Amino acid sequence: MPFCRALCGYCAFARELYDEALAERWLDGLAAEIAHRGRATWGGRPELDTLFLGGGTPSALSASQWTRLGRLLADGFAILPAAEVTAEANPESFTPRAAEAMRAAGVNRESLGAQSMDPAELRMLERVHGPAEVARAVRIAREAGFESLNLDLIYALPGQSADSFASTLAQVLSLGPDHLSAYCLGLEPGTPLAAEVASGALPRPDDDLARAHYELLVDRAEAAGLALYEISNFARPGHSCRHNLRYWRRDDFLALGPSAHGLYRNRRWANPATLEAWLDAYAPGGRAPVPREVPREEAQFEWIFLRLRLAEGFSEAEFAAAWGEPIDGVHGETVARQVAQGWLLREAGRIRLHPEARFVSDALFAEYAPSR
Repeated sequence: MPFCRALCGYCAFARELYDEALAERWLDGLAAEIAHRGRATWGGRPELDTLFLGGGTPSALSASQWTRLGRLLADGFAILPAAEVTAEANPESFTPRAAEAMRAAGVNRESLGAQSMDPAELRMLERVHGPAEVARAVRIAREAGFESLNLDLIYALPGQSADSFASTLAQVLSLGPDHLSAYCLGLEPGTPLAAEVASGALPRPDDDLARAHYELLVDRAEAAGLALYEISNFARPGHSCRHNLRYWRRDDFLALGPSAHGLYRNRRWANPATLEAWLDAYAPGGRAPVPREVPREEAQFEWIFLRLRLAEGFSEAEFAAAWGEPIDGVHGETVARQVAQGWLLREAGRIRLHPEARFVSDALFAEYAPSR
């Protein structure tokens, strides 16, 4: 859902300012894409056990648009009774009316973009809410009866001190979320925030301080009862994000909307990033993206690094069952070296990251990439 009420300077996702008429066109395009993919890709009306409505800012939609969206999804898919249905929201647009509309459309899990609880940091990020709006949105979500509540945070912001991040963590955890997602800031090329850092107007985030922030995050979240189950995600028992686990386990997932990426039976497709290009692709006579087979080595690399993001890692039996050969037959030298270096743990038939390796995991994952 590519619309936002305001555009944040750090964000590189496909998005544009909300406009009621444009949002109606997006819903028209969604209906066209569901019809096309139902014929050409997944066939018919598939069963869904998870659904994630991301953005953009889905809470920017009007109540009537949420009603229409709920009908489109119910008509296009068999959403199972126990399905996890998540919608993202920003605190300033998450009103009681928006919560009611989401619940009526079947949403049972809410994900709120808090990002920080420091007013100056929120202004730097060009967020239009303050800490009070985060607390208000949490209260609205609880009163509306959402079964699970996630809060998003960003750390390692330009100029962010250890004390500032500790204060944000304390305030967020005091709100009692069921799930916490916290990501190290990436300075995305072409974003206003990246330009300000490049020009010297804002300080470049410090890698050592970023690592200290991450270690504090893990300690404080787990002390509050939110166990780390993926490098950047923490949950109370029973509240891990089932939808995102599909990504990390490289299970099938369908994709709808501008810039959405899907994977179905080892065939991948990526939708055009802009609203207009996406609408054109699924219009009569348009050129919708054709799913392409993922080469075996690339698929295997994805399987390894995505599962290593999970705290549980993967079992050697799982690898052998998925790929028809033992991990040592493919990456034995790499695994042995990383175990000897202390980055990997290999115990009781399972392979997982050592906790000390999580913050530098991208460099370790790259060692499993297929040679070019």
